[in-house]
Amino acid sequence: MAKLSRSLTDGESFVLDLLRQHFGPWNTIGEVFLSDQNEAVIFVRDAAGSSPVCVNLTVCASLYEERELTLEELKTDWLQMPPDA
Repeated sequence: MAKLSRSLTDGESFVLDLLRQHFGPWNTIGEVFLSDQNEAVIFVRDAAGSSPVCVNLTVCASLYEERELTLEELKTDWLQMPPDA
């Protein structure tokens, strides 16, 4: 994986914002990497500094934008957030 060398799409930014709201503001765009397929990925850190989940921002954004996932499914199944987050 390589450091981010492009801007995030609106959808990727939306998913990153959800992660920041729940896991903390230290999950910044500076923590985002690009996969070999040019997909934006972040190893999310929680308040304790552990990494409970790795999120492919590109895939999550695409599935949500294409209505393959509801917001609740995105949060609970893909971002490992509680349903009420």
